[in-house]
Amino acid sequence: MPRFTDILEEIDNILSVPDDELTEEQKAAFEAYADELAQQEAEKVDAFSQFVRSREAKIEYLRQEARAFTNAARAIENKLDRLKAHYQRTMQEHGLKKVSGNVFTLSIRATAIADVDESQLPEQWWNVKTTRTPAKADILSALKRGEEVPGATISHSYSLLTKAG
Repeated sequence: MPRFTDILEEIDNILSVPDDELTEEQKAAFEAYADELAQQEAEKVDAFSQFVRSREAKIEYLRQEARAFTNAARAIENKLDRLKAHYQRTMQEHGLKKVSGNVFTLSIRATAIADVDESQLPEQWWNVKTTRTPAKADILSALKRGEEVPGATISHSYSLLTKAG
C-alpha cells in the first residue's frame, strides 16, 4: 500500500490537470483513478486510526497496571512498616537494643530529630522557597480579550484527533 503522502501527492497531480486538456476517455480514467486513490486514502486513514486506537488502549492498560502495581507496593510497604514498628515496640518494651538470629540481627538505633512548634519558630529558622512561573492561562485570556502583554503572543499548537464515524 502506498504511503499516505504519496496518495495525497498523486491526488494533487490529478487535480492539477485542467479538464479542458483532457478527452472524455482521459477524464473517465482520471476519475476512476481518483476514486481508487480515495479508497486507498480511506483504507490508510482507517488502518492508521486503528493502530493509534490500539496503542492508546495499550497505554491506558499499562497505566492502569502501573497504578495497580503502585497500590499493591504501597499496601505491602504499609504492612511492612506496621510489622517493623511492632517488632521495634516489642523490643523496646522488653528493654532490648539488639537481638541476633542465625543470619540477621535486629537492632534499635537512636536518631536525634528536632521537634518543632512552628507557631513559635523565629523567621531565621525557616527555609523559604520561591518559585516563579508565568500565569499562562491568565495571559492567554488577556491576549484573547485584545490586551497587550509584553513578551507574550498567541500561537497555536495542533494535535491529531482520531474518532470513529
